[in-house]
Amino acid sequence: MEPPPPQRVLEVHLDEPLPRVQAVDGGRRYASARVLVRLHRHPLGVVELDLSDGVVSAERLEREVRAVLGDVVDEHLAADVLAPPCAYDVTLARRPFVSVVIATRDRSQLLDACLRSVLAGSYEECEVLVVDNAPRDAATRRLVENAGDARVRYRVEPRPGVGVARNHGLARARGEIVAFLDDDLVVDRDWLRATVGGFQVTPGVACVTALIMPVELETPAQQWLEEYGGFDKGFRRRIFDLGEHRLPDRLYPYSAGIFGSGASMAFETSRLQALGGFDPRLATAGEDLDLFLKVLFAGGRIVYEPAALVWHRHPREYDALRRTMFNYGAGLSGLMTKWSLSRPATAAAIAARLPAAARLALDPRSRKNAKKGRGYPKELSRRELTGLALGPGLYLRTAWRARGRDVSPPSP
Repeated sequence: MEPPPPQRVLEVHLDEPLPRVQAVDGGRRYASARVLVRLHRHPLGVVELDLSDGVVSAERLEREVRAVLGDVVDEHLAADVLAPPCAYDVTLARRPFVSVVIATRDRSQLLDACLRSVLAGSYEECEVLVVDNAPRDAATRRLVENAGDARVRYRVEPRPGVGVARNHGLARARGEIVAFLDDDLVVDRDWLRATVGGFQVTPGVACVTALIMPVELETPAQQWLEEYGGFDKGFRRRIFDLGEHRLPDRLYPYSAGIFGSGASMAFETSRLQALGGFDPRLATAGEDLDLFLKVLFAGGRIVYEPAALVWHRHPREYDALRRTMFNYGAGLSGLMTKWSLSRPATAAAIAARLPAAARLALDPRSRKNAKKGRGYPKELSRRELTGLALGPGLYLRTAWRARGRDVSPPSP
């Protein structure tokens, strides 16, 4: 099968004049475009455009948006009659101080774009902790020193591991809220403001996750990651708990990915510290779902807030995507192993869900697999299944090696 062609990625704002969308951008010609549609800065949805004619006029773009998102646009406009646009912007009951933690390792070029976007944000009551994880050079230190912003603090965590680095940042966070960002993200101007707003939409919110969109879809690997499911979880705010907002899903709450992504997630600092922070024994993946489960079982709520928009740079190379798929599988089964060993009742609950989990993973018609195109490499599915099979052993090996070693957060 032919690999998918590159797709142009852009965003348009309905409260501004719509642009003509051309097939040629930056010297490259595209056959299609993926357009994020926004109104009053809120993301409403995505429209796919055919660029085979070379250009899509503003009038045609408007028709395409109306055909795909007309009901959503009308709903949003009707809501604005009752409340001002950007309700999260003007109705924050409180403006708590926030600590933004970015764990990074030898990726100063990616970190530069991430850090710049955070510092350009509209919510200024914050600090940024850059945790340099087992660095091999001084590039990250120099980047932070040259940032020229007193809100940025630089820390070194010599022990490798993203969980260890994030725990380092958690221990030194001064904010009432702590937000964790991957270094390959670029955040929207209102990302942090919307994240803070997510904590105020309902009582008992302990965690807020974000809408994650791709920066680019230039390579087949990037396209295939989107076919796999990408990172976005829709364009409507969702609330999760184990009571009123419990999903009627057979796998809930153990379904991977339904709550959002660990690439951008925020917590009440004191509550996350009380829960023990990140578990470094989950070395391949699964640290985010581990914390989401801890929050829910402790009686907290999770809010998925699409107004908290970030852009992710998907891996461009196929080998990197292969590793990602393996890690997804290994991280999930390793995490289920950890929770199964924690107490008999949890093990029984997970075991009861195994048939549904198998159907989700193996049935080509399942919600997990239906989005994959016919050209989606079968090898990637095999890599994920291999990770699922090996994950329990990898977790047990890592947990055994961690015995007697200090993997807890350092004291402030």
